[in-house]
Amino acid sequence: MLNQVTAWIHAILGVAFSFYAFKTVFDLRDEAIELYKETQRERCRYKDFEWLKARTLHVRGLLPKDRRGDLLKNELNMMLEQVHG
Repeated sequence: MLNQVTAWIHAILGVAFSFYAFKTVFDLRDEAIELYKETQRERCRYKDFEWLKARTLHVRGLLPKDRRGDLLKNELNMMLEQVHG
């Protein structure tokens, strides 16, 4: 009788331990996702201006009606064609 009771206790404790281990892993995964998102938001908040400034091209002389940049694309293609780019 005592062996049967300890076997049931061990089985219940094994299931409980497994449940809490899986729960902990999934909670850690969710927390890691949230920390990653927060880190990305912090980077964007402080470095967006510098990143945008480093990747922005200021062009003068284009018509305001050329919103899609077709004239700019043609101009750049003509310049690159001269240098075989």
